[in-house]
Amino acid sequence: DLDSDEEVDKSNNWQSDPVEPSPSDPLTLSEDPGSMFAKLHPAIYSATCYIKLDTSLSKVMVVLDTGSSSTIVDAEFAQRNNLPILAGPYIKRVNYIDRPASYETYDVKLTLVGQDTKVKYTLAAQTVENFSRSCTLYDWHTHKNAYEHLRDLVVPKSPCPPVGVLLIGTDNAHLFDVFDTRRNTRLDPIANRTPLGWAFMGPRKDTSEIQYKQDIDGILKASEDFLAEIV
Repeated sequence: DLDSDEEVDKSNNWQSDPVEPSPSDPLTLSEDPGSMFAKLHPAIYSATCYIKLDTSLSKVMVVLDTGSSSTIVDAEFAQRNNLPILAGPYIKRVNYIDRPASYETYDVKLTLVGQDTKVKYTLAAQTVENFSRSCTLYDWHTHKNAYEHLRDLVVPKSPCPPVGVLLIGTDNAHLFDVFDTRRNTRLDPIANRTPLGWAFMGPRKDTSEIQYKQDIDGILKASEDFLAEIV
């Protein structure tokens, strides 16, 4: 029940055996589901908001992706924070342009809170292993200051390292609503005020993108448990 704040009994649920594909199913279980996702461009449409964990709020970076039919969350993040399990584990089947694939997933329940901390949205999301390692994002709290049309926007500073833990798909299309827009030339980034707050996308003025991604990749590779170190 997504509309209920009642806690789900999660004891031992994370250790259950997945429902396997039938023998006639031609799909094979991917050894590394995260590898199925191309590394997302850091300027992809994203926002920094909050997730409700027990009685506290924690900052998270989310991607808003109209090309995805499902909302997904990093599996390690979900398990570490003991997000309530709604279903699973089961085998998720996906079809890419060049191949079919499948991977183990859980359906979990989470509550996002907007940048102003006044609104909250309870969602279901599917877990994906190593999603965050493919999701380095820009910290627009800092980068917006390079653009006059974005400079006065008030947004939270991104967690460090700035990686996405959640991708919102069209199963939560209401979160793609746009109440206000900031734009300049076609070569500048755009900011949209969404139900979660200001979300940003588009190019940056500097040409340090490769170095930026290398710096963040270095942080991720230096720690086997980087999600525990996000602040």
